[in-house]
Order: sequence, then structure tokens, then C-alpha cells
Amino acid sequence: MERKLVPWKSETIKSGQKYGRYTILSLHKVKGTYKYLALCQCDCGSEPHYVQTGQLRNGDSGSCGCLHRERVTKHGAWNHPLFARWVNMMDRCYDPKCQAYSRYGGRGITVCEQWHNVQNFIADMFESYKKGLQLERIDNNKGYSKENCCWATPKQQSKNRRSTVFITFQGKTLCIKEWAHTVGIPFKTLWQRLRVLGWDVERALTTPPLD
Repeated sequence: MERKLVPWKSETIKSGQKYGRYTILSLHKVKGTYKYLALCQCDCGSEPHYVQTGQLRNGDSGSCGCLHRERVTKHGAWNHPLFARWVNMMDRCYDPKCQAYSRYGGRGITVCEQWHNVQNFIADMFESYKKGLQLERIDNNKGYSKENCCWATPKQQSKNRRSTVFITFQGKTLCIKEWAHTVGIPFKTLWQRLRVLGWDVERALTTPPLD
């Protein structure tokens, strides 16, 4: 059965607005439903087509698919296990229509210049990757780079998002950064030992780092 569209007006989304590469041409409602659609024109010049307004607002749809095709053509890594992680990282930092942008790019989180090329990202991070792991920034106030990133399980990510973790050893309590400086172990190494590998405090703080 063909759906019947009727004109619709909204206070928050209007004709002429831009959402990613889309420009809204007109707004419609599927008669007898609560389904709202926007007729959109993509910047690439493809034929206008209808997109659900909720997808536009949430940043779930920002082009007709041309952006993904360009990434695939340019980098040739579309079927690599890390490609989707790279796309998500770049969108969070540089696409204002991404639902998570306010927590990343919106507060100054960026991706290091080298990782703007997906092949460099793969070269740096694939060796330590395992299926099911998610990309984690060690210092949440710094951007994405080899020095500030590792892989973590969703449970570890949730735990690491809490306030600064303090460690007590031999009667002394310091945060991980302070312990790294005190014992002369790189912060990333110490963080991975404690938060990713699950080492006990004594082993993490007393085992010399590998050269």
C-alpha cells in the first residue's frame, strides 16, 4: 500500500536547514501516523529523497551515502575490522551532526593529524586489537593519538570514566599519574597494567618497564 504524504510544519526543523550534507527541501507527514519525513537534497547532487526527521536530528543520517563511499574509495579499508572504529572516532570529533559530538569535538577533543589517514590508525592500533574491544583514551581531556589510546572492554571503559582513580601502596595514596612520575614508569604503561591487564598494585608499581 502506497503511503500518503501530507505537508507538515515544525518549530525546530525547517526547509532550508542543513544537516551534514543534506539540505531540507520540504517537510511531510505520513497521513494517519506519527511518522515525519524531510525531502532532502544531498550536496553531491543525487536525486532528492525522503529521510526521517529523527535521523537528521540525531545525526544518524547526514548524506545519501556518498560520504561513506568517498571514505572507502580514498582509503580502501572499508572491510578492515578497525575501519568502523576509525569512522566513529572521526565523526565524534569533527561532525557536528554526530550525536556524541558535544562530548568530543564540541569540547575540543581532536584526532592527531597522522590518524586522519585510516591506514596510519590501523598500523598503530591493529596489533593490540581483539574482537569486542573499544577504543579508549587514557586521559579523557586529551585527544586521540597512539600515545593516549588503547583498547578496553565496555566494562573497563565504564569503570575508567569515573573520577580520577587513586591507588594506595605502602601507606601512600596517589593518582595513577602521580604514581607514574614517582616510580618512573610511563603513565600509559602503568595505566594499562592496572586498568586493562588487571595487575595487582605491587606488581604494577615495582615491575620495570620493558625497553
